[in-house]
Amino acid sequence: MKRLRKFIVATLVSPMAIAAVTPSRADDFVSSTSIRLAPVDADFYSATYRMKEQWDNLIAGPVVKKLLALPVVEENWEHFLEQWNRREKNVANLRMALENPNAKEALQFLKELASDECFAFGDKKLGSFVRAYTHVSNAVNELVSQGATAPEELSSRMLNLWIDELEKMEIPIVVFGAKCKDEDLAITKVDQLEATLQLSMGFTPQLSAVSKSLKRIEDARGSRLTLELNGDMIPWDSFPLPDTFDEESLEVLQNVLREKTIAITVGTLDNYFIVGISPKRADLMSLGKGANLSTNPDFAPVMKNTSNKLTSASYVSDNLAQANYEAQLKDFFSRNYTNISAQLLGIQAITTGRPLDKTTEAYEFIDDLRGEMKWMDESIAKFIPPARGSTGYTFMTPSGWEQMILARTKNVLLDSSKPLKGLQHVGGDPMMMVVTRLQDRPEYFGLVRQIVQRIKKQLDRAFKVDWSDLGARPQNLDEAHAEVEKIWPLLVKLADAWEKKFLPAMDGEHGIVMSSGNLSSKQWAKDMPASDEPLPLPEITWRSGIREAEKFKDGVRDVFSVCDSVLEYIRTKDPNAIPANYTIPRPTQVQSSDGVKYGIPIPDDCPVPKSMMPHCILSGSYLVAGFSEMQSGRITQATPLKSGAQIIDAGKPLANASYVHIGRIMKAIKPWVVYGLKQGVKDLDDPLQDPNIDELEGYSITANDFVDLWSVFETVGAFSSTTEIDSSDVTVTRAVYSAQNQ
Repeated sequence: MKRLRKFIVATLVSPMAIAAVTPSRADDFVSSTSIRLAPVDADFYSATYRMKEQWDNLIAGPVVKKLLALPVVEENWEHFLEQWNRREKNVANLRMALENPNAKEALQFLKELASDECFAFGDKKLGSFVRAYTHVSNAVNELVSQGATAPEELSSRMLNLWIDELEKMEIPIVVFGAKCKDEDLAITKVDQLEATLQLSMGFTPQLSAVSKSLKRIEDARGSRLTLELNGDMIPWDSFPLPDTFDEESLEVLQNVLREKTIAITVGTLDNYFIVGISPKRADLMSLGKGANLSTNPDFAPVMKNTSNKLTSASYVSDNLAQANYEAQLKDFFSRNYTNISAQLLGIQAITTGRPLDKTTEAYEFIDDLRGEMKWMDESIAKFIPPARGSTGYTFMTPSGWEQMILARTKNVLLDSSKPLKGLQHVGGDPMMMVVTRLQDRPEYFGLVRQIVQRIKKQLDRAFKVDWSDLGARPQNLDEAHAEVEKIWPLLVKLADAWEKKFLPAMDGEHGIVMSSGNLSSKQWAKDMPASDEPLPLPEITWRSGIREAEKFKDGVRDVFSVCDSVLEYIRTKDPNAIPANYTIPRPTQVQSSDGVKYGIPIPDDCPVPKSMMPHCILSGSYLVAGFSEMQSGRITQATPLKSGAQIIDAGKPLANASYVHIGRIMKAIKPWVVYGLKQGVKDLDDPLQDPNIDELEGYSITANDFVDLWSVFETVGAFSSTTEIDSSDVTVTRAVYSAQNQ
């Protein structure tokens, strides 16, 4: 066996041949992982390491431990094992399938692949491949959207587009793999695949050329099955091609494909089981021989942390990031409008039996909108920096895991020039909080206003277009236009308030906080059945930094004015929709030590606590808005951060900081879960499952069991994260999970 031969050779090697220099941890990491196979100029790389160790840690963790210790889990597991041993019902079929020798071997192989490392990477040609596909796809959509092109001409032009791109297209090397220490087992799987393919192709004469290209390669690096394909192997005579295909163009396509090859490889390579795609079967042999990704400067953050117990690493090149941007976001509105208009014109052609005449008013309007979409894309593109790639890694910690993501695209939204003041105003120890600071970019909103204004102009025009050529019969367009004209000034007033008052008044720092414990009630609504126990309400407060309080208050007055106008507009449409004596309530104003408090008191006939008053506190430097007065009082006071303080440094310049304690949130919600179950189930000890399902006979889960299962999630720990922008404009996001102390 191959593994035995390697062992014998290894034992015969003299210890004198071993290098006297002890390798560094970085060198050891490279030599023991798939990093050594990824080229230095790879376009992407993604890998997960220590998979069995991660799984073992999960099983040994507090969440799974508590889950497995629950009586409901133990009892149902015992029943399953009893059915397994007796070969009863569906469990018997499952056992028979799993005990099949082929299934057992397959499961063993999958377990082997999932025990250590899985990876994927693509070489430097991947970005070009994405660009080529994006280019031809966009061009095809553009052709289809023209609407009036004859089917024969359309098919020919589409085919020529593909031909032009295929002539230039290069096949990238893409490899998926997993570490496989049991090479004999992996080779057995390759043997089985080879036998299956040879047998299948033997029954299909048209695949004789493909069968001859199937080759088995055995060398010092492993055993692989390769299939190299080219255009000569395509059985064109077997394909029912459309009559609209131009024979001359088809011949050109055949000649182009004849010059192209693509190789598919399955097998072992340097103790990895791989599936690879490459231009030639021999191309994969270059992997691991030249400079690898570990020497790429953009991958340096991973290499600097090899002393940690890395569990994952990821990398995207600038080239691929830009290609993905071009495929997904560049000319976003133009491309989507092209697709929508193509569908619209296609439906019109099917409905009327003829393409839309390009001289009609409707076609002219649809075509002119392309120019608007192009202007929109070009205007937005001015604010979007060149797309660059990212690097990330995750490693184990004594209490959980830590992840770092370094995004190289210049951040034009977040600002990390100074510490986040809001971290001192989250109440110290909330269940959840997010504090962030945005860059001051009034030009962004200015562009949005321009876009909306141009949309309004085209909307006015659309009301006057004769749409009958599209088979449409819109009615009451004049009335609809009149309604838009009534509402539009209100939207303009809101936009003015936001641009001229709210934005200048706020300093860009915002935060949201959630806690629990101050508000509880047995009955939160009149029609709600009273609870046996008080139900705590999660409290949420919003905090924003304020530069000009008076300007902010002016903006709020404008919003109330718009609300009043909307109220009157609704009454003009339906006088009975809103009571005649109803007005938009204005908040009461109370001076406090924290600032001016504006609130809307709870009505006397409402059963909720009177301390639950929707309100906001406005001072010279901040705005706090919420419905829990006790929580707001804490937020206004400066309090040292406790939640996530080991990760989040409140004195350090940051753009964002967040914290969420899943266990505490689940615990706060549990009384509501119990209340809901009591409303829907007469006896909490009654089974929840349908007794008429034979397969569930003997298994049982009650409402109380469900509550116990819910309690398991109370042991989940907390996630903390920070985001900062370093001196080289790299956005660094650090995320940490910490399990609860048991």
